[in-house]
Amino acid sequence: MAELAEVPVDFLFTLQLHGAAQPDHVFVTTWGRRRETKVKGGTFSGPRLSGTVVEGLANDWGAVAEDGTSGIDANLVLRTSSGEAIFMTFLGRQDSSGRTQ
Repeated sequence: MAELAEVPVDFLFTLQLHGAAQPDHVFVTTWGRRRETKVKGGTFSGPRLSGTVVEGLANDWGAVAEDGTSGIDANLVLRTSSGEAIFMTFLGRQDSSGRTQ
């Protein structure tokens, strides 16, 4: 088996999101209960990149398991301090105690 190359990474920014903890919509699907939670804006700041989260263009379409674990499926539009738009998407998991991974 080929050895995997190490990928260099650098800290980009810290992201703070504003919004309700309760979902705006809940859907029951074959794969479990999904919910849409709208982000009401936010900010991001780092050594080389900073700006705001565009309100209305930021949502989490996650799912909730029987044990209370939530899957995070977020899509955001960021607006940099220089006016550029960035589409950002990320996946994650939050356990029933609220700890995010």
